[in-house]
Amino acid sequence: MNKIVVSFCITFLCFSVFGQNEISAKKNVEGKSSKMVSKEHNYTSFANPLKKEINQELLKHTSDKFRNHPELGINPYNTQCEDCFEVLEARTATTRKFLKNGTNGTIFYNQAGANNINYQDASGNWRAIDPRMSPSSESPNVYSANNQPSPTKIDLTKKEVSIYNGDNILSYNRNLKLFYKTDAETKLVAAANWSEATVGSDGVYVKNIFPGIDLEVYAINGALKTNYIVKNKVSYQEGYLVIEDEMKLPTGTSFSTKLATKNALGYQGLLTITNQSSDISLYEIGEVLGYDNSNHRQNPSKSFSYSINGNNLSIIIPVNWMNTQGLVYPLTIDPLVTSTGTYLMGSMAGSGGDGSGTWN
Repeated sequence: MNKIVVSFCITFLCFSVFGQNEISAKKNVEGKSSKMVSKEHNYTSFANPLKKEINQELLKHTSDKFRNHPELGINPYNTQCEDCFEVLEARTATTRKFLKNGTNGTIFYNQAGANNINYQDASGNWRAIDPRMSPSSESPNVYSANNQPSPTKIDLTKKEVSIYNGDNILSYNRNLKLFYKTDAETKLVAAANWSEATVGSDGVYVKNIFPGIDLEVYAINGALKTNYIVKNKVSYQEGYLVIEDEMKLPTGTSFSTKLATKNALGYQGLLTITNQSSDISLYEIGEVLGYDNSNHRQNPSKSFSYSINGNNLSIIIPVNWMNTQGLVYPLTIDPLVTSTGTYLMGSMAGSGGDGSGTWN
């Protein structure tokens, strides 16, 4: 009997199929694309709860130790195989193993992630990371993703988003304001307007958070990724647009600029939010970039500066960049805040794998 392997990757997840013959393996991956596709985010609806299905074949391949696992019989939301069940005791931070129903283990699937796809809970169980948002059962207008090392929350009542890191909570996109700044003056253009917000599994989208600017916040592991989408050319010819965020930092923390470069406008590059007594970084705020909507980003992205005033963090966007000839609107301004409690990178591994998604 020759063992065959068919492998494919979808959105940073890799699956390999092992089986008795080529026909049976190909049948199980037929129709699955191996191309990386840009995902369209869902900001209007929520996924149904994951189904729990326990049968005798699953129990046969589950040791007594794992029969009380909270996810026994529940396949993760990003499982790519059909009519299969997961062998929970094979989980690691970056891998999962599935058996095809009715094959007595002769056809199995290995899933591996470039980033961690599982995390350990307080009881030591490996749990599937699920960054998707769902409505809170306790509070209206609150949405959360708790099944991950650093849970996230969107609160439409407070008009803010939050990331947890242990007992620490960082809240941001709070009391947002848009200013126009020149050497002579700084004037308020608009305060944030959340009235056109819609929420779904992937986060929140707010049309016209400022006049002509949308706010997109989408959920990923341990982060809520913010994009400001500038839909039309501005009427200004010089100066800067400034987006100010009144962040709420955890007690005993402050901004650190050690990894950033100081310039005339403030700081460029990576900022961190650090415990003042231990100097341990709890959150990272990545370099803020702007880019246009040209095909394959033909126009180069632009790095912007941050300015810090107490707990207020501002993004400074040069108007002359926004008026650059050839830029294709809409423009995107994309700061990223992440928790350092999330293991963002993990090696790709699996049965016969070398960490690259290629299987022997």
